[in-house]
Amino acid sequence: MAPKNELAEHVETFQNSLLAHATGGSFDNAEYQRMRTALMNALGDKLPKFVRVNRDTSQLWAYFKKTSPTYQGRREHIWGEFGPLLAELEGRHRAPGDGEVTDALSVLSSDSVRLAWDRALERRVREPDAAITSARTLF
Repeated sequence: MAPKNELAEHVETFQNSLLAHATGGSFDNAEYQRMRTALMNALGDKLPKFVRVNRDTSQLWAYFKKTSPTYQGRREHIWGEFGPLLAELEGRHRAPGDGEVTDALSVLSSDSVRLAWDRALERRVREPDAAITSARTLF
């Protein structure tokens, strides 16, 4: 799989070719199938559904005609379908702490949660402060 920025460029190129096809331009069927296959292998279910189900440019053209009678409507549809994927590939949906939180959560399991809870319950009568501390490890 290509690095994310390179993959985002491939997706954007594919999107632009779809835009051309949807607005009366051409998109060579063999090229469409080649690009679609490569992106399906790299992204699978992350690709818009209309790309996953339309295997050639004939099917694609029929889809676009049903989607909107206007070129602008088709453009907006394609942009809307690819927007979230491109944002993800370009890293626009990440927050600074995402990596640290993901790493911290990876050590949690139902067993570790259960152990912390049991520890809190055991301490609640004899060591209420320690019970609170144990319970707080769950949050």
